[in-house]
Amino acid sequence: MMRSPWDVWYILLNNFLSIHVKQVLARDFDKRLATCYDAPMRRLKPGDFVILIISVAIILLSMRSFGEFSGKPEVRVRAGGKQWVYDLSVDTRATFDGPVGSTTMEIEGGKVHVHDSDCRNKVCIAAGWISRPGQWIICLPNDVFILIEGSEIQEEGGADDTAF
Repeated sequence: MMRSPWDVWYILLNNFLSIHVKQVLARDFDKRLATCYDAPMRRLKPGDFVILIISVAIILLSMRSFGEFSGKPEVRVRAGGKQWVYDLSVDTRATFDGPVGSTTMEIEGGKVHVHDSDCRNKVCIAAGWISRPGQWIICLPNDVFILIEGSEIQEEGGADDTAF
């Protein structure tokens, strides 16, 4: 049976590696070259417990902050160093001036979107409608940032983000 050149290379490499690994495993390593895996396990110090407790507290507080927001949903708009707050339940249309022109935001039916903008790519318009707290739209060329804050009360037993 004729072997391909790849088979020959595979056999030679396999034989070389098996011989080389056996030599490496048979060597007696110098204690000065010991790795961290050879070092004995050290005991935890009081500072380690403090860091552990602080880490757990930060994790628990961050999980709590992602819980239920307080207050009714509102729309915060930052543009040109100024800030405006709009009620999400009131239909509104507002225009904000920026470096490249104006951006028009529209609130309708508990949802908000960018209706028109003078920016070149119109990514902010393509973002579409947003309606939940934590969602946002930004128009970078025009320096306009739209964020929904507040609470959204979910029904008992309904699907949430973790169900998907």
